[in-house]
Amino acid sequence: MKRRYAAHFAYVTPGVRHKLHAVEVEEGAVTGLFPLQGEEESTEWLGGIIILSPSGQASLPPGITFQDLLEGLCGDVPPGAPLHAFHLQGVDLATLSLLPHATLRMLP
Repeated sequence: MKRRYAAHFAYVTPGVRHKLHAVEVEEGAVTGLFPLQGEEESTEWLGGIIILSPSGQASLPPGITFQDLLEGLCGDVPPGAPLHAFHLQGVDLATLSLLPHATLRMLP
């Protein structure tokens, strides 16, 4: 079953950020990325940041920076690699710094 999730930002690579985008996920794999055109039917608003990554798992080690997290998750994506979507919340969106209560989870 396909599910759609939307956030303030979606990162494809550390240097490529899309504002107000949604991802479509099926069985843990990303099948689409698209801009929001207002309220999208069957799209769950998560806020925060969605990070697309070829990795099937991720964590938030103590002291990691937002930039290091991005580099680790999506810094080296092989062409054609299946992508997974991770939701990061607890980020200061103005400074892109992780807050003490930040969490990271893979979207199903």
